[in-house]
Parts: sequence; C-alpha cells; structure tokens
Amino acid sequence: MGETRDYHKAGSTRGRQTGSEAGVVLVHYGHPDTTWECVRSLQRHEGRQVSIYISDHGPGEALGASIPADVSGERLFVTTGENRGFGAGCNAAARRAFEAGSEWIWFLNNDAFIQSPILSNLLRLADRFPDVGMWGTLQRDGERVLGANRLPSWFPTPTPPTTAPAVECLPDRCRQLGPRETISGASILVSRKVWDEVGPWPEWCFLYWEDTAWGLHAHELGIPMVMTDLEVVHSGHMAAARHSRTTTYYGVRNSLLLHRDCWPSRGSQRLYQACHMLQKRFFQGNWHMLGPTLTGILDAHRGCRSRQR
Repeated sequence: MGETRDYHKAGSTRGRQTGSEAGVVLVHYGHPDTTWECVRSLQRHEGRQVSIYISDHGPGEALGASIPADVSGERLFVTTGENRGFGAGCNAAARRAFEAGSEWIWFLNNDAFIQSPILSNLLRLADRFPDVGMWGTLQRDGERVLGANRLPSWFPTPTPPTTAPAVECLPDRCRQLGPRETISGASILVSRKVWDEVGPWPEWCFLYWEDTAWGLHAHELGIPMVMTDLEVVHSGHMAAARHSRTTTYYGVRNSLLLHRDCWPSRGSQRLYQACHMLQKRFFQGNWHMLGPTLTGILDAHRGCRSRQR
C-alpha cells in the first residue's frame, strides 16, 4: 500500500503539478482530529503546496481556530457554515476552489487519509486520457477494499440517451464504469469543464445518495468514468454513526426519491421495496429502526427533500 504507482507516460512532458490548478475538497463534520489527520497525510504525500478547501460543518468550535502546529495553513482554506449536508458542503468548497483558479477538484472524505501520492497520479492519468470526465480510487477499510458504487438490484439498469464512448488503452488496473456503477464521493477527481457540464452535487440528498445521483446524471450525459487501483484509507472514526436512526432515515428516503426521479412510472417497484425494507428490519430484530424506516418511506412518498432536524 505504501508503494507509489506512477502513471506518468515515459518520455511525456504533459504531467500536471499539484499547485494552483488542482485543489482538494473536504467536508468536515465531527472531531477535528479526524480531519487534521487527513490534511497531514495530504501535505506529507502531495506536498505542502497543494491547496485544500474545507467546508466546516462543526459541530464544535470553528475548525480554522484549531489548526495544529504541524499543519501548514499557507494553502489551507476553511469556510464555516450551516451543515446543509455533504453535497452542499462539497459544492461550497468546490466553488471557492474554482474561483481561486483550480482546474481540477479532488473530493475526498475527511475521515480518509493517504499513504502515497494519489492526487498527483490521478492528474497524470487525466493528462493522458482527457476524454475521461471523472476518476475514482479504491477505499481501504481494514481488510475490506471498496470500489465503485453499484446500484441496488431493485434499481433498473439505466438506459441513457447518450452512451459514454469507450476509453481505449487504459492502464491494466484501470477500468471504465458501466451504467450500473458510479464513483463513490469518498474519492473522486473532476475537472472544471466536467463540473460545468454536469452541474453541482444534488443538495436534496442530505447525507446519502448524492454521489450516486451525480454519477447517474454523468452517465446520462455520456461522460466516461474510470476507476483506478489507487487507494485511500478510511480511518474508521465515523463507523459508529453509519447505522443510526438518522442514517437509516436518509438512506431509505433518498433511495426511494432517486428511484422516483429516474423511473417515475415504476411506483409498484418502490412500494414493493418499501415493504421489503420494513419486513427485513422486523425479521432481523432491528425493531428500533422500524420508526425511521417508515418515516423515510412516508416522506419519500410525500416528496419531502428537506433536511429533517
């Protein structure tokens, strides 16, 4: 894992440098140590000249007031604001990065860190294959290695009016994603050009499904997406919150809303899936999750897309 994989074509002079034209976007929520661990790894392996843009969603004191002594603040930009969700935080920081002159944005989870140069290698790949619109990396979580997001089996296979052209001569350990796959928002590189074409992350998907909705729109526009074999590592600090009542509610609600957005005529399929979600939690003994599951189903039926407090 510590080995650096250099994808720069031998003899080429087109390799990009991680300076003002590339920025990293983080959305901070939770304990500051988690985010600072991520920032340290970026500055250690990508160089302190990399620009890092952070949307600070709290919940404690302002993140910018607690920059550790071993973290360089020279190219660190922290914006504190209301927590309107991961997608909204990504959008706010990305806009600031593009306004500052970045041509590329690497969206990275704040509870991830790197053990070798990743951004610089992604940019070299992007130089070699300019037709690719989005680049993703693997995510290592202990012994588990996660790749692309795959649509649940109850989602139909998208049939976009435009099919992304095949990207030829990709490196052996890179692959182009199919119509049922999208890149996880935990680690995704996108250019200013593609951002302008696809548009910002959908902000109604508070907490979950925003990256899938964004990727499906990219598929619809015929934008190629590629998964690399580069890895980011998840620290695991956020694992305890993944099965809370809040995450259950948004996971249920947003999946049903996204399904309705993409396949509005398939209401019977959503009804069947809603019943399946309820019975699954009941027979697995997760009775405390029945309430948020039912509420998520009902709010999806009502078309509720706002944040629930």
